[in-house]
Amino acid sequence: GGGHHEQWSSGVVSIIRDASVNLAPKTLFPFQRTGRVSPTFKVAHAQLVEAALVAIGEENALISSSHLLKIAVEMAGAPPSEDQKNQICTAVEIFSGVSRSLLELCNGDLVQVSNRWSTLLLPFLADVVPKIPMSQMSGLYDAIRFATHHLRPNTFFELTNFFIEKI
Repeated sequence: GGGHHEQWSSGVVSIIRDASVNLAPKTLFPFQRTGRVSPTFKVAHAQLVEAALVAIGEENALISSSHLLKIAVEMAGAPPSEDQKNQICTAVEIFSGVSRSLLELCNGDLVQVSNRWSTLLLPFLADVVPKIPMSQMSGLYDAIRFATHHLRPNTFFELTNFFIEKI
């Protein structure tokens, strides 16, 4: 209660995180909190965005997703400050929920999948990835893992090509 988080002495958080990795490997992600790379990415937030978009139907989800991604781009470009980490995390949580919902709503239609990657999702990544400090990239890793979790590999083929071309 009281709105306060527990306070640990220096190093205890790292010890607990390391121990949890041994108990619950990353393969449990997104079902277990301990399977994440980022200490800030919240699966529940991405799931909320996903569920809301799926609930409003495909047509409305496409319109809403466009607006949400614009807001997320602004958040990801936040200037260095104490709140930057939270804004970047929120931006990638939005991206993750939007991506997963839009890919699910395609119902396996690979033409639609390709169109959503090329018109909405990859432009977001192209804009946002250069803005995110390396120290905050783990949130993006988790966002992409959540967005593509249990999807067929041909559903995220465009994403794979995008990153290969960037390398």
